[in-house]
Amino acid sequence: MNPNHADDVRPYRSFLLAFVGTSAALLSGMAALNVVVDPYTSWNSRVFPGVWDFATSRVGKGEIFHAYNGETALVGNSRVMLGIRGGAEGSPADDDADVPCNLGIAGASYGELQEILRCCLDRSNIRRILFFVDFQTFREEYQFNESFSLSRFNPAKAPFDHLCDLVWNYHTSQDSFEKLGMVVRGIPADFTATACPIPERQRAKESFAVRTEKIIRNVTAERGFQYSPATVEKLRELIQHCRQQNVELVLAINPTHATFLETYWQGGTWKEYQRWARHLTQVVQEEGEGAVALWDFNGFHPYTTESLTGADGKAVTGVEWFWEPSHYTCALGDRMLQRISGAPEADPNFGTRLTPENVEGRLAAMEAGHELWATHHAVEVQLVQQIAATGRIGFLQQATHAEVQTAAASATEETVIR
Repeated sequence: MNPNHADDVRPYRSFLLAFVGTSAALLSGMAALNVVVDPYTSWNSRVFPGVWDFATSRVGKGEIFHAYNGETALVGNSRVMLGIRGGAEGSPADDDADVPCNLGIAGASYGELQEILRCCLDRSNIRRILFFVDFQTFREEYQFNESFSLSRFNPAKAPFDHLCDLVWNYHTSQDSFEKLGMVVRGIPADFTATACPIPERQRAKESFAVRTEKIIRNVTAERGFQYSPATVEKLRELIQHCRQQNVELVLAINPTHATFLETYWQGGTWKEYQRWARHLTQVVQEEGEGAVALWDFNGFHPYTTESLTGADGKAVTGVEWFWEPSHYTCALGDRMLQRISGAPEADPNFGTRLTPENVEGRLAAMEAGHELWATHHAVEVQLVQQIAATGRIGFLQQATHAEVQTAAASATEETVIR
């Protein structure tokens, strides 16, 4: 071998060894970071316990479901994520195997929900599926969110590829650094171990007034929304598969606050809502033949008609049953589960099991309830009208905590005087 040639190669060899060594060190460091911080609860790491928003992402929900050994899956959008109590940290304890798995994801397209339901049916331990739906669920959108494509729910993703993503993916590392930063700054977790949002964390993100107006603006922007009949028809296949595999299927229409329902009248979608409810009831009856329940928790009743504003027109700081007009709290979610399961403590006036025989009466009751509610809540009706007409927010002023305390004291004093 030419000595001069060996001398020429030596610097490149040194560079290559340094590059390989540095790369290996970086990859090892990245892997250690993602396993120890564990933003999606993939590794059951207890170094930084708690459930942050990362664990409720599409990737996080896939990891929770992967570790779940119980029998009940809760499927739906962000209303389920924020309002139905269930396991949020993987497999339930052996003595608590009845804890359901909360698979609610924010902004879920119907295509994503289909894949989650398919994954549920592919798992032999899942014997019961509670599918929570609403009017906006049934739009013709089947595409996957980018993060959904990275999750275990993606049918095209190989297990090895997913494992590599959990260890070395840029997005995983980004979430690990963000979670680590929150821990260092003393920011508490967003959810309890039973998947319920921690109220203080929700309020810290945005005021009740801002959240309320944003929700109303988003819904009224969909003026003239039409549901997709073809998407409702896809339920037939789900019902058939569940019956073939002896998996109990329960469908439930999510409740929304009366102010949210007002957007149907302001946006001209109430008649479309009625068509959707009739179609959904028909499909469940024809395919389920009485074996599949369809519960309707929507409408105007004491849980959904809490005043969002005080006598001065300012927004209250919060209400008992809703985070804002679109998303109910776990307190109301508990009452939904009690009603579905037939628990002795269930409120018999909350929720109706829809059938072709009672759906028209149910819709008529909603119309009557709307008329009565609108008569006594002119401020909230006007708020929806203003946002619908302008597409802007900022009409609702947030009451301060002191103002709410003063109003409560005055109300108590008046009650005592009477």
